[in-house]
Amino acid sequence: MADYSSPPHLLGSYAPPAVRKGDRVWCRYRRLRCRVTSWTDAPLTWPRCQPIGLRGGSGLRVSVALQQAVLTESAATLAHGWGLSETTAREWRRRFKVGGHAGTPGTRASQRKASLAGRWRPRTCRSPTR
Repeated sequence: MADYSSPPHLLGSYAPPAVRKGDRVWCRYRRLRCRVTSWTDAPLTWPRCQPIGLRGGSGLRVSVALQQAVLTESAATLAHGWGLSETTAREWRRRFKVGGHAGTPGTRASQRKASLAGRWRPRTCRSPTR
């Protein structure tokens, strides 16, 4: 039986960008210049940024490495590794044109693992008798 309590496995290795608080950077999701405001405390620490000259909150800076993760990893892996919500992962995938619910290698691997785990699970329900 599959162990779903363990975190999802990353397909790639992702190094955080070499930036410091206060640096001005380009965010590939927002398509704007942003200022780094802080770093996350998620399992994969990553810079948070806020668009320059605009009001509102800050969010993760989507660099080339994080964009590659969005195109490769499953939504569950993104959510766990970078501390995202499912909504944020879905919006990023939509922005970067990841097609379908199994549009990444990570999602396909995750679905295959779950499918194989269910295949060997003993059936406990019986068909109704008439």
